[in-house]
Order: sequence, then C-alpha cells, then structure tokens
Amino acid sequence: MKPLINKNRVYLLLLMVLACSKDDNKTETPKELAECGLIELGAPSVFPTDKLFLNGIDESLKEKLTAEFWYHDAFTGVSMPVETDENDKSFIMAPVHPELPLEGGELQVVFKNATGTVICDPKALTISELPKAEGYTNKVISSFQNLLKQRTDFLNIDQAMLAGDLDNIDPKDVPFVMLYNLLNNEDAEFALIPFLNNDIVLTDESVDKATSIDITNRLLNKYGVLDYLNQSIKDFEAENGTNASGKSNKTNESAGCYNLDAEDLVDQMRSAANTEYSDPNTITGKYFNDLSKAAAAVGIIPQAATAATIVGAIVWAIQKIEEGYSKTRLSHFTEFEFSLLNNDFLEEKACPEPILTAVVYAASQDWSIDKTIWESLMQASSFISTPAGKNIVEEIGFGAVSTFTSTQLSNLANLGNWEDGILKVPAIECGPINVLNSKYLKGKTQGSAFEVDYTDIGGIEVYPINTGADVVELSLRTDVFYGQTISDSQELNLTPVEIKWTHPTTNPYIVTPGDPVDLQLELKNTISFDIDLATPPEVGVIYGDNYSEAPNQNFTILTPVDESKYPFTVTAEFISFECFRGTKYAKPITAEIIINNSKINVYTNDDTCFQVGDYKEFNVNVTGDDKEVVWSAKNESGQTVGINQEGGFTAPNTDGKYYITAALKSNSEIFDTIEVEVVGSCTCYWNFSGGSYAMSYNQAWYSTQGDLTTGSLQLNLHNDFDVIGDEEMIINMYTSFLPEEGETKITTGTNDDDIASNLITVRGLNFPGQSAVIGPTGNYSVTLKWKNQYLEGTITGTLQKSTLEGDSEIPFTLKFGANEGLLSCDN
Repeated sequence: MKPLINKNRVYLLLLMVLACSKDDNKTETPKELAECGLIELGAPSVFPTDKLFLNGIDESLKEKLTAEFWYHDAFTGVSMPVETDENDKSFIMAPVHPELPLEGGELQVVFKNATGTVICDPKALTISELPKAEGYTNKVISSFQNLLKQRTDFLNIDQAMLAGDLDNIDPKDVPFVMLYNLLNNEDAEFALIPFLNNDIVLTDESVDKATSIDITNRLLNKYGVLDYLNQSIKDFEAENGTNASGKSNKTNESAGCYNLDAEDLVDQMRSAANTEYSDPNTITGKYFNDLSKAAAAVGIIPQAATAATIVGAIVWAIQKIEEGYSKTRLSHFTEFEFSLLNNDFLEEKACPEPILTAVVYAASQDWSIDKTIWESLMQASSFISTPAGKNIVEEIGFGAVSTFTSTQLSNLANLGNWEDGILKVPAIECGPINVLNSKYLKGKTQGSAFEVDYTDIGGIEVYPINTGADVVELSLRTDVFYGQTISDSQELNLTPVEIKWTHPTTNPYIVTPGDPVDLQLELKNTISFDIDLATPPEVGVIYGDNYSEAPNQNFTILTPVDESKYPFTVTAEFISFECFRGTKYAKPITAEIIINNSKINVYTNDDTCFQVGDYKEFNVNVTGDDKEVVWSAKNESGQTVGINQEGGFTAPNTDGKYYITAALKSNSEIFDTIEVEVVGSCTCYWNFSGGSYAMSYNQAWYSTQGDLTTGSLQLNLHNDFDVIGDEEMIINMYTSFLPEEGETKITTGTNDDDIASNLITVRGLNFPGQSAVIGPTGNYSVTLKWKNQYLEGTITGTLQKSTLEGDSEIPFTLKFGANEGLLSCDN
C-alpha cells in the first residue's frame, strides 16, 4: 500500500474530484451504433497531452460532444469534452494512458452527445511513450530556485525574510512569500521540494511515487520547462544587468522607492507592462496556455494524479513569479508637476524660459492572489467547465492556504495581507522622481503666444512668439513609458508694451497754425524707455529732460504756420531689442497723434423751449477747406437717436439731455457736439383741487422779482388775465425753494397763522362764490423742477377759506407749469 497524505484536506478533496471524472460502469461495451458520419481522428498515434484534431464533426455537434477513453472494450473512467480552437477546429487533448501511464498503448475513443448517447463507433488511438527524462523535475526545481533568487536579489529582498513566521514581512516582499513557501515550507500542508523527496502519493489509485516522478519528468521535458526557466534567467540578466545569481551590475541599483531615477522608472514600467505570461496571443502566453491544458489533461487520469499535481504546481509557480515581479513594479503615474522660474513676462524679459523642475510620482498595482493552483492551471482549458473542473474550483483550496502555516497566516492577517483566503499585495507609491529631460517629456502649448523647444542637451524651453496669455502642457512620453502618461500645465502670460499720448486728450488735436503744442507720452510694461519720435520736416520738436529716461516723457511740437501742412501726424515708436523685442516675432509698437487746424462749431438759432415732439434746426461752422460733415445724435445713455443730414432734429418722446454732433466726413475724429435739453412740455397750466373747488387753466408765469421780498420767487396763475375779477392765484416763495437748472428740489416746512412772516404764501382770489383762500397753514410740501426757464411743480398743504358764511380750512393740491416773465405763457 503506497503512503497517503491523510492529514491534508486538499488531497482528500482531490479524491472527490478525480472520482467525478470516472464512470462506475467500467465494463460496459458500446452498443451497436449508427453510422459515425465523417468524424475521424486527425492522427492514429499521439503522445500524451498532444492536441488531437478531429475531422468531420457536424456544426450542430461542435462543443456538445464528449470523448470517452476505453481500453480492451472497457471504459477507463476517463473522459473530456471536445473543444474548438481559435480556428474553429475541433480537438481533444490526448491523455496519459489510463492503464499504462509510462509505456502507453492502444485505446478506443467513444464520442457521446450532450444527452450521453453514443453517436459513433469507437475510434482506435495509440498513446505513444514519452521519451525518458531522468532527474528532469529536480533540475526544473533547481532552476526555479535560481529564478526566484535572481528576482528577489534584484529587488533587494532577503530570502530569509520569506521564511519563518512572517511577523515582520515588508509589503513589497509579499508576492514572493508564497512562492518561497511553495518550494521549501516543510511545516505547511504542501511544498514541492519536500514532496519530491518523500514517497507520499495523493490517492490510492496513483502509481507509486517513483513512477509519478517519472511521468512528471517526461511531461516537463516534453514542454521544455527547464529551457524556458534557464532562458528567462538569461533574458533577465541581459535586460537588467544582473548576473545569474541576481546581483545587479548597475552602479545605482534601486529597489522599491529607494534612489529611483527616470531610467529606473522606465525599467520598472517595462517590467510592469510585460504581461505575456497571461496573454494567450503571445508566444509566452501560448506556451503557458498549452502547458496548462497539458497538466489538465494529465489531471483527469487517477494513476497520474500525483504527477499532475506536481506539474500544476510548477506551472502555477512560474506564472506567479512572473506576475509577482511584474505587479510589484511601478506601473502607472499618479502625479506629475513641473515648474518654471517665471510665468508672467514683459516683452523685454521674455527670453526662452527653461523648465526648471519636472517630477513624477508612480505606483504599483494593488492586487491579490485569490485563485487556487488548480483554478489558475485550468482556467485556460475547457476542463474547467466540466463537473470535475467546477468541483476543483469550488471545493479544493489547493493554493495560498496550503503553502502557509497557521502562524504565518495569522501574522499575514495582522499585517493586512491575508483576508478570507486571499493573499493581498498593497500598492506602493514612489516619488518625486526627476524626469526633466526631453527624452522623457514632450510639450505643447494651447494658444499662440508661446512655443516649446528642445535643447541639444535634453532641456525643454518655452519661448514667446506673440503677446498674450497661453498654457504650456508637459506630459510623459507614452513611447518611453510603455503606454503610460500623465500631464501638467502652467499658465503663461506675455504682457505687451503699451505707449500712448496722454496729453492732449483729444486726437486729432486742433491747433492754431504756428502755436506750440505740448505733448506727453506714457510708457507701460517696459524696462527701458527708448523712444524714436517722427514728425514731418517742417515740424520742430523740443525734447523734454526726461526723453528716453522715464515712463512719462514730454515734448513740445512747433507747428507750421502754413495751413497747407495740416493735418500732420506725430509718431512715437518704442525702441528695444531685448529678449522678445529682439526676435522676428516682435511687432512695431507706436503711438500716433494727428495735429490739425480744422475746427467745427455746432450751434442753433432757436433757443426757445424744446419739448417732446418739437423740431429744431442745428447749424455748423467749419474752418478749413473740407466742409462736408456727418450729423449724429445720442441720448444721455449713449444710444443713437435720429437726426437728418441737414441738422434737423425732432425731440424724442423721452425728455432729458441730448447731444448733437457734426463730424468731418473725411475724418470722423474732427467733430463738435452741442447739448440740448428736451422737456416734457413747454405749455403753461395750473390745476387746483381742494374743498369743493376743481379748476384747470392755462395762463401761468413766474418771476424771481416778486413782491414778497427782494429776490423772491412769485408765480401768477390766472383764468383770463384780461378780464377784471378773473380767478387767479399768487404764490410767493423764497428763492431758496428754486432748484438748480436742470434739477428737481423738494422743500417741506410748517407755516403759522401769521401769513406775512412765512417762507411761502398762497393767495387765491375770486374763486366761485366770491370766495378767497389763503395759506398754507401748518405743514406744506413744495416740489419744483426747473429746466430751460420752465418751472414745473406741485404744492400741497392746507388753506383758509373765507366766505360770507364764515371761515374754514381745506386741504389742497396745486399743480402748475410756467415760463418766466410777464405774459410769457399766455396760451
């Protein structure tokens, strides 16, 4: 009886899995069958784990067939699904001979459909003997140890830290703990080296340990696993400058985040980007895929269960060391920033500006090992979809847990690396890493003010080509960092030089020929103040003491007497060749002022009250030979209103100030403007209401020389001035009640009964019924608006009414509009 592992739940469960792929009725002989159609084996003889193509399978049966293997007319208990490859060709994986696992022999292949019905006569197949490869598995394990040591030494991982209780393991070392334990951990449930050196087998159906290792030797040799490992060691040495033991030949070795430079970052991202081991479309990925399928095909043979376990563990370990090395390397950028000495420039300071700093932060992936060995082994083959395969995935934990002791698992859990059967590997972030070199960076600008340039020694500069704002963006080169990039941007601004004439403030400036003109020039955003002043030959210039030395410069222009020399232009040009000002991109910077002897005067001969809807003619006097003008008009808000080109203006419906302008047609900068006031009404009126009285008449005038006091304001309101005894009102107020021209004023106060001593008096005579009213008494309010000698207002208060029947008080409101002067508004 061969020794069994009975303490290990992993291998006891494996017995259940293997049983799922067997049929209890091994002596059943296939019944009489219908024609098999065109199904034929692609070859009469194959080696174990060869891909055996099947020809002639109907499309309706593809992926619905199962192949059973019979020996001497008895079912061996071994079956597998028929699969299709990437070219839609049907195949099965040739198994190890169920009864003769070493020497092989003949088998019969029986095909059944999805319902378990045999659809074809048995097909003869010979399983050939694999070449012997004594000691091959031990060589593979030895080479794998070298591979693991090479990777861990390169990463400065002490393998002694991978053993023991793992109570102080570095997070970056976690991916290699399982691999080390899978090889060496004698205290765990399973480790390859101890398992190879004892005589334990997995099930009582397995062949003896020596035969299992013999099968393993032959399978690993068939796929050249030793050659793969040795080549991987050589490739790593050539790529990373290490010898076979993993010792780095680099003078500045960096592991983790220590002493990283840009080249180290490139190397790490190259390693992180290498996922060929898991990509079935690559040569390496296809190799592992084929090897996984082969191990799966071996795993369904009870006699080869031990060999399949060893092969599966080795395949899983090789993939995981590649994955562990790749995923612990920095794989993506998390932050990037760069800086310049200046971001805001003046034209004379805007020289090519180098990028001062450029640093990046990068991180590895946060990942976990949560797949069992059998799952990762079989996921690439259709065996995982069979009942046996599903049972392996769901019920057998042959993976992380089986390679650790309980103490190790407890310590990993305390460190946050073990949770619910998952080995977790935290990401690490490194930085800042200096990447200031055009080899690693590329730049661009978003606008048209700056451009990016690269120096011969790897520097990066931004240089100005125009004034204004811009944004420069730098990013990591994807072609260098294996598809990874990140960017940062900086705002730039090139402030333009400004020069302008600040005196005189009008341009063109009108002068009397021969009179001197004082000019002042202002410079902004400059370092220097050099100015070139250009005038016609007949114009003289006296330069001020601060010429070309200060931001404000004074000049005196001696204008010509000859009127034919007008108009002329005085041009100031800023002269500098510093930085941007000395490049081909710099544009001339000038300020011009026109001196002319032409003059325009706008006037009107109609000074009467101008009310809404009235029409008024405006005239213009123009000195000089050019007489043709263009008329325009605007309101107080600057909005254009209508005026005809003869100067005729109809007052708009809104009262207020309006501005009438005449400008030379040949030069709109030579103009004159007159202000006019439009009032709501020029008509005189007065309306009285109070007590039983309601009167409305249109004879009203006022005077500032009334009879109350010298300089008093008096209003005279009549019914019919020419009729003796007409109804009239006389109001006297102090001139303090009168507002400024164009304004409105409200005055309130309180009168006493001594009317003669009050600031305002209101007398109403000859009211209907021979009544008279006088006041106001008590509180009163006066509102006056005064425009263009037209006075408009409202008075409220209380009056005394005197009649034959006696006196009484009446509240009143008086509204009026009046022109100045006797009978000036006798409507």
